[in-house]
Amino acid sequence: MTYDYNSLIEYALRLTEDIERAEVIVQNTLAEAAQMDALDNSQKVNQFLLVTVRNRCYDYIRLGKSAELQAA
Repeated sequence: MTYDYNSLIEYALRLTEDIERAEVIVQNTLAEAAQMDALDNSQKVNQFLLVTVRNRCYDYIRLGKSAELQAA
């Protein structure tokens, strides 16, 4: 499996603006990818990691905003 951990963290950080959340998202994504046998070539792995990190960041942003609206 080839990936650049720091690049994934930087990508997640740009989206979430929260280093702790970015690290959790990337670590969870990498743990999930490690358990998947279907991802056997590095191109697929890299695409999976980027898309999954992006989607989880968007989920975090969306949930964070809705929680703020409910609190107001």
